[in-house]
Amino acid sequence: MFTCYFQSFCLKQLFLVLLLPFGAFAQRDTLDEVVLHGQTIPKEQAFPAQHLNKENLNALNATSVADATKFLPGVLIKDYGGLGGLKTISVRSLGSQHTAVMYDGMVWSDAQNGQTDLGKLSIENIDKISLYYAQPDVLLVPARALAAGSVLSLQTSAMKKENSQSNIFGIFRTGSFGLFNPAFSFKRIFSNTSHKLSGEWMKSDGDYKYPSFNNSGEKVKRINTLAKNARAEYDFTFQPTDSNKLHLKLYYYWSDKELPGAVIFNNTDADDYVKDQHAMAQLSWKNFVNDKSSFLLNAKYHYLQSHYVDPSFNNVQGKLDNNFHQYEMYLSGTYAYDFTKELSAAVSTDLFHNKLNRTDSFAINFRPVERLTMLNALNLQWKKKYLMMQGGGVFTYMKDRVNGVSDDKKEQVFSFFAGINARPIHQLPLTFRLSYKEAFRAPTFNDLYFTLVGNTALKPEDANMFNVGVTYHYKSNHLLNSFIISTDFYHNNVQNKIQALPRQSLFQWSMVNVGKVEINGMDIQTEIRLIPFRNWKLDIRGTYTYQQARDVTNPAASNYKQQLPYTPEHSGSAMLQAKRNRFSIGYSVLFSGYRYRQGDQIPDNFLEGYVIQDVKLTYQFKEKFKFNTTIFAEINNIGNQQYDIIRYYPMPGTHFRLGFTINHSSIFKN
Repeated sequence: MFTCYFQSFCLKQLFLVLLLPFGAFAQRDTLDEVVLHGQTIPKEQAFPAQHLNKENLNALNATSVADATKFLPGVLIKDYGGLGGLKTISVRSLGSQHTAVMYDGMVWSDAQNGQTDLGKLSIENIDKISLYYAQPDVLLVPARALAAGSVLSLQTSAMKKENSQSNIFGIFRTGSFGLFNPAFSFKRIFSNTSHKLSGEWMKSDGDYKYPSFNNSGEKVKRINTLAKNARAEYDFTFQPTDSNKLHLKLYYYWSDKELPGAVIFNNTDADDYVKDQHAMAQLSWKNFVNDKSSFLLNAKYHYLQSHYVDPSFNNVQGKLDNNFHQYEMYLSGTYAYDFTKELSAAVSTDLFHNKLNRTDSFAINFRPVERLTMLNALNLQWKKKYLMMQGGGVFTYMKDRVNGVSDDKKEQVFSFFAGINARPIHQLPLTFRLSYKEAFRAPTFNDLYFTLVGNTALKPEDANMFNVGVTYHYKSNHLLNSFIISTDFYHNNVQNKIQALPRQSLFQWSMVNVGKVEINGMDIQTEIRLIPFRNWKLDIRGTYTYQQARDVTNPAASNYKQQLPYTPEHSGSAMLQAKRNRFSIGYSVLFSGYRYRQGDQIPDNFLEGYVIQDVKLTYQFKEKFKFNTTIFAEINNIGNQQYDIIRYYPMPGTHFRLGFTINHSSIFKN
């Protein structure tokens, strides 16, 4: 019944949106694409954003999206150690549930716990990473992207326009802890269609050593760290004209990972593991009908399975076995219209249905849950030569159904956003921006319905975000080829923060709305390109974040106005890459100030700061028979820094990786 209701509801809501692109196959001729080499001139935008292009990613010692996003300002990656450990993102201390992860234009979701494990996302197929600290700066985006507190957008190489008709790419990587990591991709382009197939396999023992906590000086091996995963991805693009594009993506991910546990008093025992499956099919159609109107239609089916087993859990059965299944059906329509050269508007509607079920033998008291969500958004944009303003809002309707019965849990929320970008002195490449955004994070299925933990009376977590920033860009043909510096000051207010509090014992918790958080911070990012000699190029990229994230819930509490757990006041990064002809050397450093874990800020909860340094050497051989071959060597944590990001989850010391890539492109005669 609920599925039928959802399908009927979708058809009614999308009927008007589907009528908008009438005459959608009308052609609009555009000029051929021109590829410019060099650093990108910052785009004027009302909301702050940072980007890592393929050149930046190649310079980093990164194998996953989690490794790369650590180098963006205002980002905290919570890493629980090892390849099997969870890796989640928090942007400006709002929490991982406030960040939407977009993959080639569509938001991924996990209704069960509301966060995406970035350690699962390989860097090999990623062409660009963009972090929007409020929302993307274009009109043709789903309402889901406008509703989030921030958006981490991942663009794969399938979306890039190629100059060749055929491309084959392969990479092999090996190194410390038994790493074995091959990947490949094949792309074939015809007159108006393209096909791309890519795949990857990764296996690692992950059994690095760390210093014993008894100060004896001996090294202890991390156990229960074996990780294996595989990814297969297929992309089909049909583009009859430059203004009309249909894209289909099929995605499958499988993993079998042992979970390294917390190391407390040298108790290294752990034998639990998790097996994941992730299958997705998404279809996108973007069309510029004429010079004034355009539309974007999206559809997606998403399946997630997570099978967690703890064979030595202390209960009557002597083990724990949780086998969860998630399903999502998603439809989205966005229509944009240019009223004048200055004024444009877009309306968008998203409908999605999430379902969580459980099939293991322990699921006796589990109640299957479903959620229907509708998002309606209006996005207005006004542009002059040196001035741009953007504003609008998102209306969210959410209704749950538990064990086949409609729940009283229903949310109706309106969120507002506005921003302005100005260049007051036309001759000076200095731009200013000011923005405000409201966002909320809905309670997840675990927050509401998890046995002995869930609280169905939870309210959404509300966030108000203010930002003021400035960007300066200088470009010349001299030694200092390019210089960009961007600074943002921000203030975030979080109300009804969802927190887990202990109940009768440490094994029984309750989810409650008790938190209020005030966040004040500053992000600085700079990019410099130097050309000291002929055939030489030196790129420098640096970030710095100062952040005060204070808990202001209860003036009588011991943690009143204290920094949030695991949030350093000072953090930053730097990347340096020197290139000469076919040889390049990259150096990157990541630093974090001291932090405290959960609890009172006492010495027992203190975590020291850390500085992690990596080096990467790359050499590209001369092209032969249209084959480009590159070899590389990486040394990670060259200072052998011993550190924890999360207390009792030690990170690896010095380790290395070696590998090579092969790239072959061809142009066929018709």
